[in-house]
Amino acid sequence: MGGFTELPDHDLMVFNMPNGELSQQQVDQLMAMNNDEDTHYVAYLKGRLEPNDRLNFSNSPFTLYHNILSTLKYAEVVKLIEQENV
Repeated sequence: MGGFTELPDHDLMVFNMPNGELSQQQVDQLMAMNNDEDTHYVAYLKGRLEPNDRLNFSNSPFTLYHNILSTLKYAEVVKLIEQENV
């Protein structure tokens, strides 16, 4: 894994690792670097990672594109619900 001291500010980050290039621990570390609850993640890999409320999985290019769109829609719905509850 390359070295990161900070991650850019985004609503969605995709871990593109179809051959398992990153371990569960490395993914957890990258997610921990950004504690913004509005950031969600999609992982493209052949295996599975531990479940996380902000992480969606894909194991093929088709499900990757679908899960990116689904995750963005989910993030938008969460924001709308939070705004209504304020």
